[in-house]
Amino acid sequence: GDDLPGGASRGSRWAFGSAIAGGILLLLVLTGLVPDAEAFGGISWNVVAFFLVGILLLTSALTGLSAWIARDRETAVRGSGVGALFRLALRNAARNRIRSVLTVGLISSATFVIVAVAAGHRDPSVEQPRFDSGNGGFPLVAESSQPILFDLNTDEGREQLNLRVDGDDELRALWNRTEVVPFRVNPGQDASCLNLYQSQLPTILGATPRMVARGGFKFSGVSGDNPWRLLETPLPDADGLPVYPAMGDLNTLQYSLHKGIGARIPVPNEREPVAWLEIVGAYDGSIFQGTLVVSEANFLRFFPDRSGYGWFLIGDRDPQSDSFSRADAGRVAELLESQLNRYGFDADFVADRLNAFLQVQNTYLTTFQTLGGLGLLLGTIGLGTVMLRNVLERRSELALLRAVGFRNGALAVIVLGENSLLLVWGLVSGAAAALLAMTPHLLSAGADVPWRDVSLLLGGVFAVGMLSALEAVRQAIRTPVLSTLRGE
Repeated sequence: GDDLPGGASRGSRWAFGSAIAGGILLLLVLTGLVPDAEAFGGISWNVVAFFLVGILLLTSALTGLSAWIARDRETAVRGSGVGALFRLALRNAARNRIRSVLTVGLISSATFVIVAVAAGHRDPSVEQPRFDSGNGGFPLVAESSQPILFDLNTDEGREQLNLRVDGDDELRALWNRTEVVPFRVNPGQDASCLNLYQSQLPTILGATPRMVARGGFKFSGVSGDNPWRLLETPLPDADGLPVYPAMGDLNTLQYSLHKGIGARIPVPNEREPVAWLEIVGAYDGSIFQGTLVVSEANFLRFFPDRSGYGWFLIGDRDPQSDSFSRADAGRVAELLESQLNRYGFDADFVADRLNAFLQVQNTYLTTFQTLGGLGLLLGTIGLGTVMLRNVLERRSELALLRAVGFRNGALAVIVLGENSLLLVWGLVSGAAAALLAMTPHLLSAGADVPWRDVSLLLGGVFAVGMLSALEAVRQAIRTPVLSTLRGE
């Protein structure tokens, strides 16, 4: 219908309408009128809104191109030089407008997917410990092969463990402001993304009342000042069995356990359940990947024989403080590992542990990005094929241009100009829409977009497209003038 009279005006209205809708939605997000709450699957309304803005920008770019190349179809191409040749190339793109817009749509859509996937990379090693993030403000995570029965935060507990700092005032001051948050542990199956198999019951951690009161971490699907308190909320029995609240990392719940908020997990297994764990909250990109967290009181109901603590988070006593540097954390880790080696105490940086988890996710993203790039390259070769077909369909037109004095270089400018217009429009509009759609992630501290790889990929696509167009130029130049005109 776009080739009928009035098609250009309809395209202009669609482009203008899409741009206005995207602008209004973006304004609502920036003014805070779109709530930063969960929409579905752990995705917030802000993320959804930005993605819709990106889609609207892409739609506006395509409909705008359609309206632009058709708006002056009936006017003469005037002027001289390269500018006039490019205007003639634009007119050639409008010769079969639906084909041109479809070609740009395929390239821009593929570019949108590739850039959006690439923009999803994360590098938690650059994130500082923050109370409301996946690290919860803790720079260190530790485990011990033997349970520790004493409180590492009190003088009495440290004395029982013979944990002392002598002769180093700076290290002693650092140690005095260090908090070690312990968790009881019942070992289970590895439910993190590092395990390729589905887990039935992962490692269960028992959070102390002190940890529940402290709070922190980023959550998905739950709200409130301190979602940790949901772990202490009583739940009604189900099927004659007690039900206890539990929390897990969103990736663990979705991809390893295939559970969501409200789902139940039998303990210890489906054949002989003695209780249910009901998922009441999900951590978002947290250090708790591969585990489930319950309150210490409920943990002791499940596993009364599990004494002591074997999993620890270590950081500043002030949860809102950001002065606990990586160097400070390294000194504390060295102190604990050296003086608690009889317990098999092993400390690691939270950022490094999160990075190990995310390497799997980033590898998948890189794989999809590479496959998408190959598809885009094939689509670009298809664009060259379309250009060659256009040249063959316009043999008489090109022969007439050569007969009236157009040189081969001018014909090359016309054909390459048409191809570059479609290529650049598709690449730029798709990339810009994807970056706008991924703005919330790009503004986060852990965003790690492989700009060089993306730039090389899009540059390679452009080069392949132009090389394909050069073949069309060669065919245009080789067209016999006299025989073609006689055939017409």
